[in-house]
Amino acid sequence: MNLIRKIEQNLMQPSGLFGKIITILMNYAHKAQFDILTKNINIQDDDTILEIGFGDGLLLSKLIRNNTNAKYYGIDISEDMIKTAKYNNKKALENKTLSLSVSNIEHTDFADKTFIKIYTINTVYFWQHPKAAFNEIKRLLKPGGSFYNIFYSKDYLNTKPFAGDYFHKYTVEEVTTMTRESGLRVVSVMEIEKGKGCCVVGGER
Repeated sequence: MNLIRKIEQNLMQPSGLFGKIITILMNYAHKAQFDILTKNINIQDDDTILEIGFGDGLLLSKLIRNNTNAKYYGIDISEDMIKTAKYNNKKALENKTLSLSVSNIEHTDFADKTFIKIYTINTVYFWQHPKAAFNEIKRLLKPGGSFYNIFYSKDYLNTKPFAGDYFHKYTVEEVTTMTRESGLRVVSVMEIEKGKGCCVVGGER
């Protein structure tokens, strides 16, 4: 496997030492995306929150530091990232503020209407069945809940050599359409770093 393909694969499902290195580099590269989520998610003490594809758990750690009274959950398809994120969030796990599990957003074991807020950063490209994933997100959201979907645009990814066969690239219009088709309303679209990507916020009625 050549280096570009290895990078692609580890962006989708990090594993081993190389996956950990890629995740650390991506944390730096995605700072603007992390910042817009942190500034807009407005976590309340009684919130129950889900992150889809948490990587090494850095963003969860930041959110928990800002509000230790909410309940946080994370799912990821990488068992190696589960181990790393658990190591990085030991205290939150011990306090039962946080729960992490290996799972695919296309089908989870959570009960209907479990979460008031769900967010994901740069995972939509890797959903093999996006319709099923969006439908699952709608099922999991409480009435009045919000889904923050942060991603790089198709045009931007087309300039990146690592965004190849493993990526399903989308325009902003395609993501807003999939959001509406799942039964969620589009609350807002926030641009992140002009020409790169955005955050589409979906809301449960």
